[in-house]
Order: sequence, then structure tokens, then C-alpha cells
Amino acid sequence: MIEAARSDPDHAVLARALHTLVSPSAMLGAEQLASVCRKIEQGCGELGDGEIRAAMTQIRNVADRTERAMRDYLTEVPA
Repeated sequence: MIEAARSDPDHAVLARALHTLVSPSAMLGAEQLASVCRKIEQGCGELGDGEIRAAMTQIRNVADRTERAMRDYLTEVPA
């Protein structure tokens, strides 16, 4: 969803897609992911294509770290 929105020339589409990640990320305790998504969502209208690509890389990196941390946590929690 985010990747598809990134390629849309209307940056409002990307802003809406990022907005959908903010609350669920925060509810799961992924504050860094929520924060990055919120920051980029709010600035989407002012970012150029290169800045959007860099922002997407940042989101992908934070999302990957968040996923690894959650997986590690879930494997450590006793059943």
C-alpha cells in the first residue's frame, strides 16, 4: 500500500497511506515507526521526489527494525 502510494504523483495519497500506519504502530508500542510516519505524513506536500524516496527508505528501515524487535520479543515470551 505504501509503495503504491509512493509512486502516485499526488503526495496526498502517500500522506493518507502513512496516516493509516501511525495509530496501529503507536498502539503496538512502535513509537519510532509512528513518529517517522507522522513526520513524513505532515511534510508530504512539501517534499520533492528525491526526498520522498529517502523518506520511504527511512520508513522501510525503521519498519524492518521494528519487525525484528517484535519477532525477537515474541520468541522470548514464555507461552
